[in-house]
Amino acid sequence: LGVSIKFFIIPCQSSTKQQLEDKLNGKLHPTAGDIDNFLKFYLDCGNGLLWDDDRHIISVVATKCYDAVPCTQIIVQECVICI
Repeated sequence: LGVSIKFFIIPCQSSTKQQLEDKLNGKLHPTAGDIDNFLKFYLDCGNGLLWDDDRHIISVVATKCYDAVPCTQIIVQECVICI
């Protein structure tokens, strides 16, 4: 399986108006939270729901970005490996 995960993170309230605008327009990127910890959590949560076990995942693409509505988008695809 191949998994693409996008983490939409709400900007902190202490952001200035300009920072908030830059964050929501993609000019500034999130630095809070380690993406590998986010991945581990969601890959483990998908066990038995989205896949039998996350050991079957052979490809992962992960992205963090700011959004006014925090959420996580997970796309699962079957992978074909050609050697």
